[in-house]
Amino acid sequence: YGQALEYGQAALRLSRQVGARLMEANTLNNHGNVLAAYGDYEGARASYARALDIVRETGDRGLEVGLLFNLAETESAMGGHERALHYMDQLLPIMHEMGDRVGEAYALAFQAVAYDGLGQVAKAASIFQTAIEQLREVGATPDAMAAISELARVRLAQGDLAGALAHV
Repeated sequence: YGQALEYGQAALRLSRQVGARLMEANTLNNHGNVLAAYGDYEGARASYARALDIVRETGDRGLEVGLLFNLAETESAMGGHERALHYMDQLLPIMHEMGDRVGEAYALAFQAVAYDGLGQVAKAASIFQTAIEQLREVGATPDAMAAISELARVRLAQGDLAGALAHV
């Protein structure tokens, strides 16, 4: 952990010295991943947020998508489901614009998890259903199965055993 952070700091200094903004953003993203892996979510969030600012300056939509996912996951891990939704609300239009139907379905499923975390299980179930339909449309059967299991879990949380079993 310590050595990974040292190397990350060295890469960060180097990218700043040579003015390589995307390298700096990638390094900050990786740094955030290390921090998140060790439970330093505050540090990870700060690193991802700095990287997101840089990426938005440079226009790298692919990295922006990854950072928005990372920020949403980090917020969710800290119990900040509303903040996670804030990032997902930014992410979904980008995924749609990029034509990434599988990525969009993942984002929808993650959004459903956040709503579930907020206790809005009916809304979560509806969004899971949309994600499942989208995954089936593009032939992503294994991914659809994971979303179906989440939908079944939400239905069970609603007290709808028959609805849960219908998805198993």
